[in-house]
Amino acid sequence: TVNVASRMESSGMAGFIQTTLVVYAMMQHEFVFERRGFVAIKGKGEVVTYVVLGRREAGSVQSSSPATRLTDLVRRAQDDLDDLVLVDSTTKLPTSRALVLWFRQAKRNAHREKHRLLVMVAKLSNLRDINGTNGITGGDEALFRCAQVLQGAFRASDIVARVGSNYFCIVGREIEPTPEGLIEGRISRLVNAHNEGLGDEPALDVVMTLGVLDTSESLMACLDELERQIP
Repeated sequence: TVNVASRMESSGMAGFIQTTLVVYAMMQHEFVFERRGFVAIKGKGEVVTYVVLGRREAGSVQSSSPATRLTDLVRRAQDDLDDLVLVDSTTKLPTSRALVLWFRQAKRNAHREKHRLLVMVAKLSNLRDINGTNGITGGDEALFRCAQVLQGAFRASDIVARVGSNYFCIVGREIEPTPEGLIEGRISRLVNAHNEGLGDEPALDVVMTLGVLDTSESLMACLDELERQIP
């Protein structure tokens, strides 16, 4: 679909083709792939992504022998287990699945105590450029640094989660009154301070949008709306 193709392009790495599991399953005998991680797709949730490294050399095309099929089944089973992980291996943050589990309890507490929840979506907008210049390892390091900056901007009782390849979500209790621009300004100052102290590492370009969630609203619907507001 257009949404899937758009996310594959926007979250990919310059000079490489990023694909979904469906494409990988169809083309793995002709091309060499590397598994990257997850990309959040509207209406589909998180989708496992692969990067095309190149065409397989002549004579190296995989056969459909029982041993090869078994290897493929084991690999896919491992992918399924990875999907259940609640901590993102790159940023050490909770995954979107962990966020959903946490949100269920937070929503019950908010309803009981009659308060609303503050929801923010932050995007590391230059991840693709960093991947192109510094490779996937450099991109992963930038994601980890971004996660550290975001965690430092919020309370220990709030949750900061990675919900897509370069997207983060922060959910916490709304404290009234919250002056307009206060939280965004705090994060901007922390990002700027982080960038000023860098050596050869690429700077972080973080954009964000903020919303308030009533207990009757869906978290995923709120995240979709906030993501649409981010350039």
